[in-house]
Amino acid sequence: MLYKYLVISIFIFAFFQHEETRGHCSSCTVTINGNGIPSSPIINNSVVCISGTRTIAIDFMNRTGITICIDANANVNAPFNSLASLNVINNFGAFTAGNDFNGNWTINNFSTLNFNTNINSNKTVNNYSVMNVAGNLIVDGRLNSIGQLSIGGSATFNSSSNVTLQGNTSIGGSAVINSTIRLAGSITIAGAAQINSNAGFISLNANQCNSISVAGSFSNSGTISGNNLNYLGTGASLFVNKLPTGNPLGAGAVLGTCGGVNCLEFIQMVNSNNERDEVYIYRCSDEFILPTIIDGEELIDAMALVVGGGGGGGIGDGSGGGGAGGMFFVDGLTLVVGNPYQVVIGAGGRGSFTAQLQGNNGSPSSFFGINAIGGGGGGSDSSHGRLGKSGGSGGGGAFSSLGLRGANTQGSLNLSFGGSTFANEGGNGSHSGASSNRSGGGGGGASGSGNAGNGNIAGFGGNGWPSIILDGVQGGNIFNGFGGGGGATGRNSGGQRNRSLGGTVGSVPLGGSGNANSGGVGEFGLMNTGSGGGAGRGGGGDGGSGIVIIRVSFKVLPVELVNFSAKYIAEENKVKLNWSTAKEWENSRFEIERSVGNISDFEKIGEVSGMGWKETITEYEYLDTKLPLIGGNVYYRLKQVDINGKYSLSKVMSVKIQGVQFTQGVWRAYPNPTNGEQLRVSLLDKTQYNQESISFRIIHPTSISQETAVPSENDMNEVLAQMVGSIPKGVFVVEVRWGQKVEHIKVIKK
Repeated sequence: MLYKYLVISIFIFAFFQHEETRGHCSSCTVTINGNGIPSSPIINNSVVCISGTRTIAIDFMNRTGITICIDANANVNAPFNSLASLNVINNFGAFTAGNDFNGNWTINNFSTLNFNTNINSNKTVNNYSVMNVAGNLIVDGRLNSIGQLSIGGSATFNSSSNVTLQGNTSIGGSAVINSTIRLAGSITIAGAAQINSNAGFISLNANQCNSISVAGSFSNSGTISGNNLNYLGTGASLFVNKLPTGNPLGAGAVLGTCGGVNCLEFIQMVNSNNERDEVYIYRCSDEFILPTIIDGEELIDAMALVVGGGGGGGIGDGSGGGGAGGMFFVDGLTLVVGNPYQVVIGAGGRGSFTAQLQGNNGSPSSFFGINAIGGGGGGSDSSHGRLGKSGGSGGGGAFSSLGLRGANTQGSLNLSFGGSTFANEGGNGSHSGASSNRSGGGGGGASGSGNAGNGNIAGFGGNGWPSIILDGVQGGNIFNGFGGGGGATGRNSGGQRNRSLGGTVGSVPLGGSGNANSGGVGEFGLMNTGSGGGAGRGGGGDGGSGIVIIRVSFKVLPVELVNFSAKYIAEENKVKLNWSTAKEWENSRFEIERSVGNISDFEKIGEVSGMGWKETITEYEYLDTKLPLIGGNVYYRLKQVDINGKYSLSKVMSVKIQGVQFTQGVWRAYPNPTNGEQLRVSLLDKTQYNQESISFRIIHPTSISQETAVPSENDMNEVLAQMVGSIPKGVFVVEVRWGQKVEHIKVIKK
C-alpha cells in the first residue's frame, strides 16, 4: 500500500550516505566567518563552511564540485560568484538563494531557506524545515518538502519534476500541475488550480488528515487519489474542498475538509446504584459542550484523559525510537452546561528522513486548560542528530560513545489540576568501543522508560498504560492502552542488523517497531494512542496521533417527575401548574420559579411541600394569580429540593398570557367633586363587563391603598365609601380592575 512512500524514503536515505553530509558542517576544507576572507584557497571539490552573517559576495574562482555548509548560527544573504559547479548546500542556519547555480546541485534545508529562483532539471531541494519563496516558482527538477513550504506567487510543476509534499504547503497564486505530486499533509492554493493529463495528487499518509484546498477555478485532466488509505475510518485519506471540472476524484479522495471529519465517538452506559456515564472520545480537534442535564438526574463527576501526539522515529543503523506523547488524567472537572470547550488533538511527529535530524516531536493535545505535550523524536545516525529529543516522553538516543538519550518533560500547567502524569525518558544508544557494534535506545513510554541499546542489540520501546477513564466501558471502537514508545535499530560489526519492538499494553502493540531492512521505514505508532514511531534504516516511522477522552457521570435523583404542565385560564387571569411524581425519596419541597419574556431571569414565586418518602403517584397543583401586567410569554420551572438541600430543575414550560387593556368610559364616579360620604362608582358600558371578579384600589399622591377584591359593584361601593372618608382633600384616582382590563377614574374630594 505504501510502496511509493518507501521508494521516496530509499532515495533520501541513499543520498545522505554521502560522507560529506553526515556531520553538521564537518570535514570543512575551507571556513569563512561572516564577511571575512576564506581560511584557505578554494579548490575543486572543496567543502566550504560559512558561519556568522555574510552579506558580501564570495568568489569561488570558477571551481567545480563545491560543497557548502551553512552553520546553525549563520545568516547568509550573499551572491556566490564564479561558481562553476555546485555539488551540495547543507543549510543549518538562514540562507537566501537569490539565483540559480551551475551544476546538478542539491540543497538540503534544515532551518530557514529563502528561495528566490527556480528548481531546474537535475536540481534538487530537500526542505526539512521552513522554505519561503517570495515570487513564482517553476519546478523541473526534484522538490521534497517535509516541513513548511510557502510560495508567495504562482507555482508550476512541470512533467519532468519529482515532487513530494509532506507538511503544510501554501501557494499564493495559481498552480499548474503537470506531474504527480505525492502529498502527506495539506496544500492550499489561493488562485486557480489546473491539473493536466498524466498528472495529479496521490496521498501517502493515513496517520493524519491530508487535504487540498483551492480558492479559484479547479480543473482536473489527471488523477486525484487517496491511494485507498483510510483516515479515522472515513474510507479516505485525502480531502478536497471542491469538486474539479473534468475527471472525478479517485479512490480514497473525497469532497470535504479536515474539519468536517466526525471526530467524536459517543458511548453511554447505565451502571448500578442509579448511575449513568457518558463517554466522549475525540480523535481529531473539535468542540465539546456538556449537554443539558435531563430531568431526574444530577451531574456527579467529570474526568478527562489528554494524550499528546507521539514522536517520530530516527533514521539509520543504531537509531532511536520516538517517545510517547504526554499523558494526563484529571478527575473532578467543573464543567458548565452549555459552555463550549475546545478539544485539540495533537498530530504524531513525522519520522526522520535524513541522518542530520532526529524524528520530529509530536504535537500537543489539550482540553480545559490541560496540555499534554507531544512525544520526543528519536535520534538519528549522525553526529548532529543522535540525541533523542525531549517531549512528553523522551525519544531514544542513537548510537554514541556518549550514550545520548532523550529526557522527559512534565508540563507544570497540568499539575495544578492534581492529575496523574505519565512520562518517562528515552533509552540510551550504545556504541561498543571502536567496533562497529551500535544500537539505538527505545522511546520512552507512559509506564516506563525506553530500554537502552546494548552493544548491537536495539532497545525496546517503553510500554504504554491503560487508563481508569475507560474502566467498565463496553462497546465502542476503543482499546484501553496509550503511550507506547517506539522501537530502535541495531547493527553488529559483521553488518548483521536487528530491530526492537515498540511498547505494548498486554499483548497489543502500540509503539511502532524498528525496521532494520535496507531502505525500510520504521512502523508508525498506533493512531490515536500518542505512541512513538519506530526507527528505520530508510526512514523513521511517524508517531501516532493523540486523543482526548471525557467521561461524565450522572446520578438519578430521588424524585421521579412523571409530568409537568402549565395552562393559562384567560377568564380568571391566572396560570394553573400541574405535575406529578411516581416516587419520592427525601423530597423536601418544590419551589415554583417564573421568568417573564425569557428563560434566563427565573424568580421564586411560590412553594409546595413534598411528600418526603413515597412510592406511589402524587399529584400537585399551583395557581399563579399574580400575573404580570404585560402580556406575552411567561416561563415556569420546578426546583425540586431534597431534605439535604440538593436540588434539581425541571424542564421549562411556556404559556402566553394576555396583556392588560386600559379602558375609558366603562365606569363613572359620582358625585364628582365629592365630600366622600355618597361617592359611588357605577358601570356605564355593560358590554365591557362579563361578570368577572372586581378589584380596586385608591391611588393618592401621599399613599396607595391595598388592592381589594369584591364580588360585585355594590360591594365595591360599600368598601369605597369607608376608605374615601379617611383620605385628605384633593385629587385621587380610583383604579378598577376586572379580568384583563383596567380603568383609572379621577375624583376630586372637597
